[in-house]
Amino acid sequence: MSAAMAGLRTPRTWCTRTWRFRRPVVKAAVPETSEKTPASDEGGEPKLCILYDSDCPACKKEVNMLQSRDQGKRLKFTDIADPRYEAQKNGGVSYERAMRRIHAITEEGEVVTGIDAFRRAYENVGLGWVYAPTKFKAVQALAERAYNVWAEYRLKLAGRPKLEKLLAERKEKRKSLGLNPEETE
Repeated sequence: MSAAMAGLRTPRTWCTRTWRFRRPVVKAAVPETSEKTPASDEGGEPKLCILYDSDCPACKKEVNMLQSRDQGKRLKFTDIADPRYEAQKNGGVSYERAMRRIHAITEEGEVVTGIDAFRRAYENVGLGWVYAPTKFKAVQALAERAYNVWAEYRLKLAGRPKLEKLLAERKEKRKSLGLNPEETE
């Protein structure tokens, strides 16, 4: 009777090397704490905070993909569409400024935008190779141009009102919640 028929696992060979299957590593359960804050691999704060618009379908799809890949909890996601969003707590980036293009804040407090924000986010979830070519100045310039066109027309493409109308609606929401309607940077 062969090993396969007996239900035994046999190593697979390719050329002259034998490849063995590894068993999955089971980690010990970590007791839950009352405070749930995302942590990096080192157990500290996230490496990058991404400001995103949850009312934008394409933005939400991108964030969902990044969250699913972020096993080390290296990214923090802050929804700028939340009426309680505060610029002071997010690198001084106002709602209006954040709506014009993507922003991310590094753990050192540096605010990065556009393709650089995407590149850093993808590097933190193990997909750095996707944006690696944008480290070359010529490629980055082309990618920034393409992104700027997307950023300029994303509201229209998503069937949403113009930014001016969104700003007015946001002021009313903040006012109704008893928050300062005039957001400062």
